[in-house]
Amino acid sequence: MQEGGDYFIDLKERAVSPTEEGIDKIERLLGIENLFDADPRLARHFEQALRAHALYRRDDHYIVKDGGDRHRR
Repeated sequence: MQEGGDYFIDLKERAVSPTEEGIDKIERLLGIENLFDADPRLARHFEQALRAHALYRRDDHYIVKDGGDRHRR
């Protein structure tokens, strides 16, 4: 497992888990008390965004065409 400060990466499982510090940081940025007690879509979006940020690279795992359409390889 690799540590990224705000999250852990398990490359073997291709999984990302936020740390308590990472969760606290996103809650402050969103201005909410508890990410997981708020709208359930927020937690899902956060988890997907974190996974994309940590595991996928532009032009390797996805391509940006015409300024915004994303196509996975």
